[in-house]
Amino acid sequence: MSVRDIICEATIFYSHTVQHPNAFRLLFRMKDKVDGNVLQLAADQAIRRYPYYAVHCVSDGREYLLEPHSEPFVVRHTPEPVALGGEESNGYLLAVSYWEDRIWVNVYHGLTDATGALNFSRTLLYYYCRERYDPDLSAEGVRVNDGPIPQEEWENPYRQIMSGERELPDEKDILVRVKPNASIQPLNLLGESQVTQSAPQYYDLRIPEQQLMQYCRSQDGTPGVVVSLLMSRAIDRLHPGNSRTIVTGMAMNLRPALGAPLYKGSPLAIAYLPYTDRVRKKPFDTQATIYRGRLILAADQERLLSGVKASTRLYQALDQQPTVEKKCQLAKQVVDRYHGGATFNVSYVGPARLAAMEPYVLETLMQNDCTDLTIEMMAAHGSFFLTIVQEWKEDLYVKAFCEELQAQGIEYELLSQGEHHVPRLTLPK
Repeated sequence: MSVRDIICEATIFYSHTVQHPNAFRLLFRMKDKVDGNVLQLAADQAIRRYPYYAVHCVSDGREYLLEPHSEPFVVRHTPEPVALGGEESNGYLLAVSYWEDRIWVNVYHGLTDATGALNFSRTLLYYYCRERYDPDLSAEGVRVNDGPIPQEEWENPYRQIMSGERELPDEKDILVRVKPNASIQPLNLLGESQVTQSAPQYYDLRIPEQQLMQYCRSQDGTPGVVVSLLMSRAIDRLHPGNSRTIVTGMAMNLRPALGAPLYKGSPLAIAYLPYTDRVRKKPFDTQATIYRGRLILAADQERLLSGVKASTRLYQALDQQPTVEKKCQLAKQVVDRYHGGATFNVSYVGPARLAAMEPYVLETLMQNDCTDLTIEMMAAHGSFFLTIVQEWKEDLYVKAFCEELQAQGIEYELLSQGEHHVPRLTLPK
């Protein structure tokens, strides 16, 4: 395995801070107490299946590089996030931990996104459940150690783009862009007097999948659209007469548009969905139709690729900086400049199906780094799991969101809440 290049993930690598390390955790609550010895065996098998994640970050002074790493892949017995990139993870940017009946996969976002982390997690859970429960467990739908790794998993679609071998459509006035629409001034919840910045807080909710899907179909919406609208309506109700626009930042997976469905990295974009006065005055089903239409336009391959073309200018500018320090300065300036493009963010990976391991897992949740207010959505085990993370202690927006759920006849259960923590990160100087 050769040195892995960092292209579309460069902004993540060079903009990390202590407050925002760009890391996340996937949580799996098992039906029984976790056997640490079995989990270690499963983790060893899983990391062998994903050699491009068996890496550590090095610096030559000019840039960060990912190189193969041969240190033991140690499973940690702790409920706390595992610090990545340093001694606690043996230098890896991905780590497995457990406590009681819970298994966590701790991930640096510069290594991969939730799609990649779920692939790794399915493999981990397959080897764990096969050893713990059923030696004949089906591997259908799971990547296992049964032959050569497809070349498509290794290839980086951005390499051809950056070299000019692949031409992309010209930039357009698109919904998915490097920066939000400058003509819209989004409402900034932290700038309002109703909340005070504090250590991040989280709220884990469970919603019956069948019930939410029936509601989505009745309203011409999708799960991401419905949740975005319900939170927008909740915020609007708490800020009557507000002159600024409530904007949802919806994360979008660029793999389909890039023609690289197996890409291992973090190819993401943001679609900005403004809750304008025109939208506010419509009934819910019309609002859902408008939002869904905007997302369909945003997901158009040509539009997405023209957004990728716009982003390459930033990657080229970062590459031209002579030192890691200069790259970090530029990346942080860009992130600071465009921070606040949305009032809140929504990320929905889609169905997090766990194949034959489903009977052994009760809950699956995504615990991500947060700016302002973020909603992470996962569909698994007959439920939607929502993790709402915010940078203040007051629960008024979560309460208002739950009231909107109730008003639409959607049941929910508050599973847990508390102070939110994600893995710390250590990268070389």
